[in-house]
Amino acid sequence: MNMDSKPLLIEKGTKYFLQETLRNCNKKRTVYYNNITNLGLLLGFLLILGGIMIYKYKTRPNKEAKKKKEKLKQTYILTKIQSLIDAKNQQQSQSITNLPKFESDFGKLHENFFKT
Repeated sequence: MNMDSKPLLIEKGTKYFLQETLRNCNKKRTVYYNNITNLGLLLGFLLILGGIMIYKYKTRPNKEAKKKKEKLKQTYILTKIQSLIDAKNQQQSQSITNLPKFESDFGKLHENFFKT
């Protein structure tokens, strides 16, 4: 017997069997944990998505709210049009002869220069 070699406590075949068994157990455990994690993430995603969908369904406007919003839009547009018409009529009524105002270049230059 060689004195320099280390003693072996188990046979080579047993050592190989135990290593392969541990390697297979590690692979199965990894696959199991991955499946559990993926299933948990899928359930979380579906819960969040379902919550958002339910919230959107519950808070959607009904027909009365849509009609009210449309009426507000129409009144807003009509008031803007009416204010523009009023401004145009007021401008026309200020000028009796409907002639454009004459402004000389000197007057414009003077106003811009002394504007403070």
